[in-house]
Amino acid sequence: MGSTWWYNIHRFPSILNPWLTFMIPNYTGLRFSLTLMLALVVSTLNLSAEDAPDFAQNGLPFMQQYCLECHSGEEPPAELALDLFPDSVSLIQHRQVWDTVLEMLTAGQMPPPDADSDPPSVAEVEAFTDHVKAIFDHADRNAKPDPGRVTVRRLNKTEYKNTVRDLLGVDFDPTEGFPADDIGHGFDNIGDVLTLSSLLMERYLDAAEAIAHRVILVDPPPPSKRYRGGRSLDPRDDKIPEDRYRLLDPTAEEPWKSGPFTTDGRNLKFLADAEIIYRATLYAETDSQAPVRVALFVQGEDLEKVSGPDEPARLMGANLKPNSKIKILKIFEITARDAKKPQTIEVQVNRIAHVKRAGIAMVKPENGQPSARLQIRHLWTEGP
Repeated sequence: MGSTWWYNIHRFPSILNPWLTFMIPNYTGLRFSLTLMLALVVSTLNLSAEDAPDFAQNGLPFMQQYCLECHSGEEPPAELALDLFPDSVSLIQHRQVWDTVLEMLTAGQMPPPDADSDPPSVAEVEAFTDHVKAIFDHADRNAKPDPGRVTVRRLNKTEYKNTVRDLLGVDFDPTEGFPADDIGHGFDNIGDVLTLSSLLMERYLDAAEAIAHRVILVDPPPPSKRYRGGRSLDPRDDKIPEDRYRLLDPTAEEPWKSGPFTTDGRNLKFLADAEIIYRATLYAETDSQAPVRVALFVQGEDLEKVSGPDEPARLMGANLKPNSKIKILKIFEITARDAKKPQTIEVQVNRIAHVKRAGIAMVKPENGQPSARLQIRHLWTEGP
């Protein structure tokens, strides 16, 4: 197809116009856009192919006439030998020198008023300075991008302390004995300013040893455990018998008997920065051999992630309030039927914020399955 498609569109407009009208509503706008794009591409190519200014051809004659008589040889005035700059490359390599030369020319200080030859005209000086500036501008436009070097720097005291805390979970200040950080331009995190003295290196070694003692525990203590017995779960009532297990009968009318049973999440360490294991020890009372399904859940008005409305609807119990913000952690099948051999269910809970209550509830049985009851010994958590 190549570039002939544009020619063919112009050659056979009657054939293509219906297609263009259907596919592209604004054919005239398309033509204008393509023409503009083509013009921009051509102009860009022309700019790229633009010849670089040639100092040897357009700038050197000016110097030969007005400058080199004095500023050349082995001992030139002001130690400025302009005969060392025969081409554009030499100017670019000594740009600072030529910035000074242009300043002197523009100010009229060079050539000096007492020179033997006639001074250049204003137009000649402007043409020469514009040519030198054009050389520098062309060099800047076509120079390879150079963002500069990046200094590998050390952490300052605040960064070091925060890094140790975030990586290792050690909440103490290992930088107490560090010398003060160097400050440059009002900042203490500049790589060229932050030094590494022998004293700081010694303090680094001392801090590493202190951190290792806190992080690496030879005989770590066992994780803490917190229990809430069945009798202490909410809702409470004076009629609850003082037995080892507490009955949960989802068919009962009394909330303290039908559940769900809950407890204060803070008592079990449901915290935003805590990783714990949430457990329940219980067994089921039923004539059926089918597993009894139970849910462990948390609830709170400010929970960020909660279960959809269909999932809490599967739970049973008169104590279940409508529109409660509940997150079902996991649903289990209870197979234990004996108080002497209860079953412990557990779920890992990782850093859930705004937990107000933690609880347990029975899940509605499948169609045709007989109802069951639970005997709950306690809800408990382990860790951190």
